[in-house]
Amino acid sequence: MLRLEEVAVAACGFPPSPSAPHQHLKPFRDSITCLYFLQANPPGQLCEQCWLASFVPAEYDPRALPCHQIPLNQQGETVLSLEARGDPERLKTEVLGWIRGEIAKLERALPESGK
Repeated sequence: MLRLEEVAVAACGFPPSPSAPHQHLKPFRDSITCLYFLQANPPGQLCEQCWLASFVPAEYDPRALPCHQIPLNQQGETVLSLEARGDPERLKTEVLGWIRGEIAKLERALPESGK
């Protein structure tokens, strides 16, 4: 899933939404890996079953998407905090950095025979 996210983010980033050009696509939420992909107003109940759930801090704010509260870097910046800055390129850079870092951790954890 992380590799799929990496390919999608690297190729496209978070361009304006085709259905709402004044809004950019949302990291993780507008991905084909999201359990609510293409649903306009998701109820949020499936987020606990999402593959990203293990990365969400226990103290996340239930009023916002859990995946948007994953710390992406050592400063603790999240999709939520970076979106508030209005810099889609920085958001893309940080999301890609986090994804690639998690892939590297998982690859290091694999036994040599599993590579």
